[in-house]
Amino acid sequence: MKIFITFLISLFLATSAQAAPKKAAGDSVADTEVSTKADNGKGKEKDKKKKGKGENRKKPGKDDRAEPQDPSDALAALSNHPDDLLELKDVVGSGIGWDQNGTPIIKVYVAKGKGDKKIPKNIGQFSVKTENVGNVYALNVPCEERTSNGKNGGCKNLEQALDQNTDGLEEPASPQEWHERPAPIGISVGASAMAPGTLGCRVSRGCHNYALTNSHVVADDTKLIQPAAYDGGDTDDSIALLFEATKIVMNTFPETENRVDAAIYQVTTGMVDVSTRSNGYGAPMAITRDAELDLDVMKYGRSTAQTHGYIDAVGVTLIVNYADGESARFVDQMVIKSDDDSIDFSLPGDSGALVVADGGDDDRKPVGLVFASGKNITVANPIDAVLNELDIDIDGDFE
Repeated sequence: MKIFITFLISLFLATSAQAAPKKAAGDSVADTEVSTKADNGKGKEKDKKKKGKGENRKKPGKDDRAEPQDPSDALAALSNHPDDLLELKDVVGSGIGWDQNGTPIIKVYVAKGKGDKKIPKNIGQFSVKTENVGNVYALNVPCEERTSNGKNGGCKNLEQALDQNTDGLEEPASPQEWHERPAPIGISVGASAMAPGTLGCRVSRGCHNYALTNSHVVADDTKLIQPAAYDGGDTDDSIALLFEATKIVMNTFPETENRVDAAIYQVTTGMVDVSTRSNGYGAPMAITRDAELDLDVMKYGRSTAQTHGYIDAVGVTLIVNYADGESARFVDQMVIKSDDDSIDFSLPGDSGALVVADGGDDDRKPVGLVFASGKNITVANPIDAVLNELDIDIDGDFE
C-alpha cells in the first residue's frame, strides 16, 4: 500500500510540474522597451555581410540552441525583483536570456566570482544563472581605469579588432583620424575636454539635421569636434553645435530609472554623411527594429570599427559607473555579446555607436545605441527609446 501511495504522489507531482503557472496579479512588462517575440525571424534566410578575418566567430550556446520559448513570462517574473537582486553583495544587474535548450532564464550579473550566496536559485518557475561581467562602466571610462575588472580592465585585445577591421584601407586608415567632410558615421568625435566617442548616425527633427552620440561624450561643451581632442582634433574641427542632451540621474537608485544616454548636435549641410566608411555596413535603414533575444547585430565605432554580435539579454537593469566616480541605474536595456571570442563587441571610445540588425530582411535596421560595457558584454539603449526621448528620426535608407 505504501508503495502504491508513493507512486500516486510521484505521478501527481510530475503532472503538476508540466502545468504552466499563471502570472501573479500585477505582474506587467508593459513598460519594457524590448520585444519579446520568440520566433526571431525563424525561417528567414540570413544574408550575412561579415567583414574581417572572423575565423573565431561563433555564438556560444546559440547556434545549437533548441526551439526558443517566448520570454514574456520571465520578463514579468523578473519585473518584481530587479532591485531586490541589486541589494545583494556584488550584484550589478539582471536580465532575461535563453539557455541552450531555448528556455527563458533570469541572468544575474555579478562583479566578482559567483556573487552573493543569497542569490536565489529560481524566481518563480525560472532558473537563475549568475554571470561574472565585472563592474559595468560607461564607455568614457578607459580600460586601464577599470581596475576592479582585472587585467586590462577586462578588455580584450585592445588593438586587434581595429587592426583586423581596417587592414588595407587607404588613408585615413583609422576611424580615429580626421575625415573629409561630410564626415562618415562611426568615427571619432568628442568635446574639447572629454574622452573620445563615436558619431552614431545622422538624425533629423523636422527640416534640421543632427549628429547623434552619447550624452556622456559631450557633457556641456557646445562644439562637437571630429576627431575628438584625444585623437588630435581641436575646436577648428567642429562639425556641429550642441542642441540637446538627456540628463543622467546619478546615485539615486532604486528611485530613479534612466533609460537613455544620448545627445544630438545640430549640423550644417555637408558636414555629416549618413553612411559608414567604405569597410562598414553603409547607411542604416530609416526604419527601426525591436531588440529580440539572439538577434544578429553589428556596429561601427571609433575604437573597434565594425564588429558583429548578437543580443544575449533583454529587459536588463544595471548599475553603470561613470568617469566621475558616480553611478546610475538603467532599466530596459539590452546586453550584446561578440560573435568573435577574441575581441569585444565594443571598447571605450565606441560610445554612441549605432547598433543595427545584421542580415536577413531587417538588415541594417537600427536596434540600439552603445553606451556601456563590462567583461564580455556591451550594453545598449533601445533605439526607439532614444528617438522618442529626443523626438528625432534616423536619416537612412528606406529600401
